[in-house]
Amino acid sequence: DEDDLWELRRVIERGDLLTTFTTRSIKRQGEFIRPDKGERIPVRITLEVEKTSIDSSLSRLRVFGRIVDASNESVKRGAHHSLLITPEKRIELQKAVFSDLHINILKKAYCSEPSFLIVAVDRREAAIGRVKGAHLKIITTIESFAGGKAYSEGSITQTYYNKVVEALKASAKEDETIYIVGPGPTKNALANLLKNAGKIGKRVGVVEGVDVAGEDGVRMALKSQSLQQLLKDHKIVKASLLVEEVLQRIAKGDSRVAIGLDEVARAAEAGAVEYLLISDKAFAEEAKEETMVQLLNKVESRRGQLYLLDSSTEVGLKISALSGIVALLRFEVSNQCF
Repeated sequence: DEDDLWELRRVIERGDLLTTFTTRSIKRQGEFIRPDKGERIPVRITLEVEKTSIDSSLSRLRVFGRIVDASNESVKRGAHHSLLITPEKRIELQKAVFSDLHINILKKAYCSEPSFLIVAVDRREAAIGRVKGAHLKIITTIESFAGGKAYSEGSITQTYYNKVVEALKASAKEDETIYIVGPGPTKNALANLLKNAGKIGKRVGVVEGVDVAGEDGVRMALKSQSLQQLLKDHKIVKASLLVEEVLQRIAKGDSRVAIGLDEVARAAEAGAVEYLLISDKAFAEEAKEETMVQLLNKVESRRGQLYLLDSSTEVGLKISALSGIVALLRFEVSNQCF
């Protein structure tokens, strides 16, 4: 997922060997073949890494380097090539040495918490969102096309419910819990239908207190106390509580908070950073990316905890409004400018 891409950005270094599959256009020769006609075929390529960068949305990792091996002879060794690494793409990485920090980063990524689904449904529409770490992705929205101001529960067609159920069956992973929110009668009816729909029914929970459906309902569910209580150990809930702590310290004039890259870097150098919250806004300038990598590695090597956020959630938006990088400190660091 997106967190994995960022962890890879911290691990992949110049001189490493990265292997993955890509596609290349191979021009074939023949009497009846157009000279500009090429066929795209899968090729296994190994790059000697020269540069890596992550895009501002944190959804793609670009690796640039020199081709040292390829499964197709038409691919020129020694030529430079750029690979795009996205979620779900398989890669192999060879390093001369995996440092203790690299190993810890990869272990944490491997042992990350499971994702879960939120369904926000009413008689008109349903939205399904997946939460992984501190990231939210809307998977799909479904409309019932039910009309009229006066309606009864029976006006919602079985076809609409079936579409939602089938979408969940197609989307849900085996270990994902499904939380349903929305107006009472509708969410309860959907929950009952799911509980009779096989194995998926064992992972269904109803959350009270959120009466909004669609994408807005999914986002509102993440702020509800009912869901936060159920997910109190989940990363997105912890991040939400940390953001509230940041705002409280700022309001009280508590100096144990650092805002912006310069302040956070000074605090990290002093070993003062306890929690570091970073949004995708912090990666808008590519020139700062290597500085960010060094900063995060320094914070983690000194027992600081990292939270990578994005604008898909309100938590990420709040951090973006505070320059995109904020730290809660163990102790006050002098010469900070607030």
